[in-house]
This record gives sequence, C-alpha cells and structure tokens, in this order.
Amino acid sequence: MAHTKVSECGRFVVVDALHVDRAVFETLSAWAQARGLRVQDAIQIAVCAFNDAASLRDGSPSRLLRAIPVGLGGR
Repeated sequence: MAHTKVSECGRFVVVDALHVDRAVFETLSAWAQARGLRVQDAIQIAVCAFNDAASLRDGSPSRLLRAIPVGLGGR
C-alpha cells in the first residue's frame, strides 16, 4: 500500500508512489495544458469525477459541479 499523509492545509491526502497509466496521464496532461492547469489539478478533477459518479450510483447528491471552478465546466 502506498504511503499517505494529510496535506498541510488538511484538505488533501498526499499519496506517495502513485502509479497512473501512461495513456491516462498523457490525456490528463494535455487536458490540463489546454486549460492552463497543472497536471495535479487534472488528476484531482478526474478523481472528483470518479467519486461523483460513484456517489450518484449510490444515490448521494452530486458535488462535482460545485468543486470545479466556473470556466472549467462548473456552474
């Protein structure tokens, strides 16, 4: 299991030795670059989208659109 710790601000979990499929990483990197974002931001948005989709399947309310800043697809 990867080593994890809570970020200094307390909002994030930092995951050491995270492995991402190269094709997925390249897609996220290109998506981020086209929007002036960091790859880390694209990965976080992708994880939020996954979490949101999983929550919707479980009947939980959607949080993704509130998490993405306006101009990136949020409302």
